[in-house]
Amino acid sequence: MTQKRSVFLILLIAAFGILSSCNSYQKLLRSNDINLKYNSALELYNKADYQRALPLLEDVFKFYIGTPQAETISYMLAYSYYKLGEFTLGAFQFKNFAEGYPLSEHAEEANYYYAYCLYLDSPQKDLDQGSSVAAINAFQLYLTKYPNSKHVDECNRNIDILSNKLEEKAVDNAILYYTIENYKAAIWAIRNVLEQYPSTKDREHLEFIIVRSSYLYAENSVDNKKLERYTSTVQYYNEFKEKFPASKYDAELAVIIKEANLRIQQLKPISKHEQ
Repeated sequence: MTQKRSVFLILLIAAFGILSSCNSYQKLLRSNDINLKYNSALELYNKADYQRALPLLEDVFKFYIGTPQAETISYMLAYSYYKLGEFTLGAFQFKNFAEGYPLSEHAEEANYYYAYCLYLDSPQKDLDQGSSVAAINAFQLYLTKYPNSKHVDECNRNIDILSNKLEEKAVDNAILYYTIENYKAAIWAIRNVLEQYPSTKDREHLEFIIVRSSYLYAENSVDNKKLERYTSTVQYYNEFKEKFPASKYDAELAVIIKEANLRIQQLKPISKHEQ
């Protein structure tokens, strides 16, 4: 019974301490003593208590604009946002810091974390990739400014990850046209992807989709356009076979080219008669 009472007292004292600490922090937030808030924020930040440091930093920042402390507060704000997972705010604040204090000892890290926050803020590939593009640009600019940085390998790795995500999104968007049977748009979109990403791992599949889309586009065309479009199918087929003489798509391609050549032979007399 005595042991249980001791445990209870320890828990009670701990709870009272936490409650007292919370009350003290709430009083600090309501305080008008800006210097006290600043010093407390600095103490909490140095203890990596970013959750409690951040509201104090946000509160005092405007009072220190134009003072020597502004640089410190600005960087602590940015880093606190980053550590708390507020990557959009972190990127914004790191960018402001890097531009506002280009000669600061923290300028290089601010430029890096600006890019890194954008990278962490990059969404899954089916969503808008504005932050991915911005992150790639920021990493590349950082590498130009700091070619000997300790972050070089990480920057290059992150650029590759983001570039692959952009490529996958572009491929998915292009193939979507094929999926919804907009074959003309599929050919145009896929050719653009291949031009933009010439080393894509999906090249063989994409070039096959071009041949198939071209054939289906011809099949669904009005009569006076069919000869021209089947002829394009043969051209796309020949380009494909030049690049991939032994392909996993050969069986299906054989059917497509046979049908396309047959249609061309059937349509040629019609074409001559019309001329």
